[in-house]
Amino acid sequence: MGYAGLFLCLLPFLADTSRRREGPYLSVGGRGAVTLPSGDVLIAGGSSTAGNLRSTELFNPRTEVWISSTDLDVARDYHEVIPLPDGRVMALGGYSSNHTTSTEVYDPITSRWISTGELPLARAGIAALPLRDGRVYAVGGYNHNDNYLANVELYEP
Repeated sequence: MGYAGLFLCLLPFLADTSRRREGPYLSVGGRGAVTLPSGDVLIAGGSSTAGNLRSTELFNPRTEVWISSTDLDVARDYHEVIPLPDGRVMALGGYSSNHTTSTEVYDPITSRWISTGELPLARAGIAALPLRDGRVYAVGGYNHNDNYLANVELYEP
């Protein structure tokens, strides 16, 4: 979904002060977000003044309620979170204590993250595109030297 999609999804709740809710959920940066098949919005990772986050929250736009879910296995920010064709969600790349190659998949039925391997290259600021067959294109981003990556990798979880 990216930041623009997250902003557009949450705009009605941010603009109308009577609908705002207290909580730390929007006070962090570098988060990944995606809409689940249920219509809930999953928001994972990010960073705060305390460091990188493993937290995962779900926002239900119908009830306007936030709930915590299972933490990511790897704390990360500036990563990508994408929907997979089977309804699960993948988090990949980003920055942990360094740029990371780790990937993990969230199952909304079990509310659990499962590690699914490693990307060929560590990337933060990554973009990703899921394919119908479950493979994922990992695109661009930057590496541990802050050099921008101008390549595309096909990842098979």
